[in-house]
Amino acid sequence: MNVKFPKRLEPFIREPKRFNVLEGGRGGGKSHAVAELLLIKAMESKCRILCTREIQKSIKESVHQLLSDKIKQKQYPFKVLNTSIVCLITGSEFYFHGLQDKTAMNLKSFEGVNYCWIEEAQTISKKSLDILIPTIRKENSKLIFTMNRYEEQDPVYEKFCQKERDDICHIYINYFDNPYCPKELKLEADRCKEDSIDDYNYIWLGLPMQQGENKILKLNKVKQAMERTVEAVGALEIGVDVARFGDDRTIITPRKGFKCYEQYSFTKLRTFEVADRAIEQETNLKEYATFKVDDTGVGGGVTDELFNRAKNVIAVNNGQKAKDPDKYPNAISEMWFEFASIIDQIELPNDPELLKELCGREYKFDKQGRRMVESKDDFKKRYGKSPDKADSLLLAFYEYYVSSGLIC
Repeated sequence: MNVKFPKRLEPFIREPKRFNVLEGGRGGGKSHAVAELLLIKAMESKCRILCTREIQKSIKESVHQLLSDKIKQKQYPFKVLNTSIVCLITGSEFYFHGLQDKTAMNLKSFEGVNYCWIEEAQTISKKSLDILIPTIRKENSKLIFTMNRYEEQDPVYEKFCQKERDDICHIYINYFDNPYCPKELKLEADRCKEDSIDDYNYIWLGLPMQQGENKILKLNKVKQAMERTVEAVGALEIGVDVARFGDDRTIITPRKGFKCYEQYSFTKLRTFEVADRAIEQETNLKEYATFKVDDTGVGGGVTDELFNRAKNVIAVNNGQKAKDPDKYPNAISEMWFEFASIIDQIELPNDPELLKELCGREYKFDKQGRRMVESKDDFKKRYGKSPDKADSLLLAFYEYYVSSGLIC
């Protein structure tokens, strides 16, 4: 077959590994190369090919159209159906499903897949990745990720691209590496570079966005805090974010002044056990503490337990009224932006998981023009985990005020 691929992609085309990550900006030819390769593999021998992405509400959101166009252009022997594509020579079949489409995708039915193509892989959550990888387990099966990275901490990049492994092929390719990139696209790239270098870096060079406009904390600010050393001056305050669901964690975060100590993570603790672990920090640091507890749900039991033990405890409900209701609709939004205002003075533990949780949280404006942090559930949909470490940290740093003798 007279099929040409960019030279930079030759290692992947010649011998795909178990895991293959093709990343870069627009015009690099990643998706076209993968489509061509998989069509060729389907014609060589019978195989099952799953084409997936994080969310696919309709077949139009898949690579179905790209494959169909190539079949028509090259007159390849395939039958194109509404929801699948079948090779008329070998019987190979392409399937199209979203990873979050629980009704359409029975993961067990894809254990026999030979090739799995994950398009727009920068949107894949860690939870989806953890489910998908062990599912595609047929002997000599391959996973192919094509992506234009959105953030430095994208789960696919974090898992496969930060260290070399024999079972990983990682290739970075852009439009100037692709001799078959149309001149119209090259002109478009030049215009984009003149208009906005940030857009050019992301769209055409495939560099991760350093910071989306709707992110609360800057990546470089958090990294600096994790490299900073400050003196522990001030009262001991401990944030306690209590697990509410099966895969959530209870996180305990002690801090003195602007110095945050190591965080402690627990699962499946009873109310009195959470109180025990929190009080242990008083013993370890040899100082009485103020405990700030997420009081929603089962956290209320921890608040009561600490109160019954005569501890100085503050109950916090993330949805409660903010200290400044003209600026923030609730306490959790206020926590985030108050923390952002002091990030340049804080020392944080060097923890990649905490880094992701802090830098990944987004916000929007409500109808009154107030800044409002996204819900925990929305964050969890993107990253596959609840931001428990970040929430515990924010509790530790949140300053409350006293009104009419009551903690508010």
